[in-house]
Amino acid sequence: MPDVAKAVYATGRRKHAVARVWLQPGSGKIAINSRTLEDYFGRETSRMVFRQALELTETSGRFDVFVNVSGGGLSGQADAIRHGMSRVLIKIDPLFRGPLSIFGRPELREGSPRGFHIRTNCRMFTGARAKTVLFQRHG
Repeated sequence: MPDVAKAVYATGRRKHAVARVWLQPGSGKIAINSRTLEDYFGRETSRMVFRQALELTETSGRFDVFVNVSGGGLSGQADAIRHGMSRVLIKIDPLFRGPLSIFGRPELREGSPRGFHIRTNCRMFTGARAKTVLFQRHG
């Protein structure tokens, strides 16, 4: 368990999964429900999701991670843990907010094809298109 005096805490949520995440300065030890990362998450994709926030902020070996997670499936739990770790890292250093928020929103990432489509879909049926016979009410 984490040392309460040194640890920073945040809660992450995804679907029905809730993760309570503590980070404290250390050597990179990971405990999820008192089990190792490899024991808890059998799939490599779930382990990758777990590590994303730490690798993005380049803090992988600097903190010990303690997690209590419950509810939902393993994929939702991995995303809830990532959300909780992002919130903890922002509490530790507010400058992490920029990279973490861009990482979580694909439309803001550089080179992402989704940004343009999201903007155009919002305006799809406005202006001259909305005035055509197809979109007018009859009756």
